[in-house]
Amino acid sequence: MQEVEGMALELPTLAAFVRRLRIRRGWTQRQLAIEAHLGLGTIRKIEQDAPVSIGDRALTALAQALCDNTHERVHLRALAGKSETSTGLGVTAAGLVGRVLAAFEPSPAAWLYNWRVDQANDTYRRLFPGLAEAENLPLWVFRDPRARLVLRDWHREADAVAGMLRHTATDPHVRTATAGVIKSVETVHEFRRAWESEVVYIHRPCARRRIWVPRSEQLIHLEETLIPVTAGGLLTLGVVREQAARSGRSYQEIA
Repeated sequence: MQEVEGMALELPTLAAFVRRLRIRRGWTQRQLAIEAHLGLGTIRKIEQDAPVSIGDRALTALAQALCDNTHERVHLRALAGKSETSTGLGVTAAGLVGRVLAAFEPSPAAWLYNWRVDQANDTYRRLFPGLAEAENLPLWVFRDPRARLVLRDWHREADAVAGMLRHTATDPHVRTATAGVIKSVETVHEFRRAWESEVVYIHRPCARRRIWVPRSEQLIHLEETLIPVTAGGLLTLGVVREQAARSGRSYQEIA
């Protein structure tokens, strides 16, 4: 793990995101205005981070001109103050969450709040050693050597974490907490690389994950669902879909 010195990483803004997407297209501001059917003055104000009123229709046109996928479109709307995030089921009681996680055994389940594993069942703790004790999930992914051991597609997972962290920073309810999480890993070279690529994800791009279980020397394919419950809170529920067993043990023994 390589540490670097450098300026503090900037939180995402509509101005920076639109400018990056425009440059990716190879367009001038005037060309973007033509493609999005918006005034040149509006584009300039957006990129200068100046006060400007952008209606839904104009925002949709801007997204259609610039964005390549749903992740980018939703992120652009969130940066413009048009968040589509739902707070979900409204489950907040710690005791209730604990019972839900325990009931999901032997499949892994956890409750994450502001990027920290607040509660987890035993299977989750064993599949992701050290994560439940870590200050936050990005710190575990980018700093804990056990993350590289058990996450078979570590680079893809790391990029997904950075991309989802970028989108979470658009939520005004958790922006301050997210800024603290970003600061905790901003000196890690590989995090800075992922962050500065400006890739964004509104959710994990691939639900299926390959997890290595060192104790039993087995590779499992874990399919996870992330359920938004409160602002900053997620339930993660996993189901094992496949396993490559060297020893012939059952999943119960893996867990």
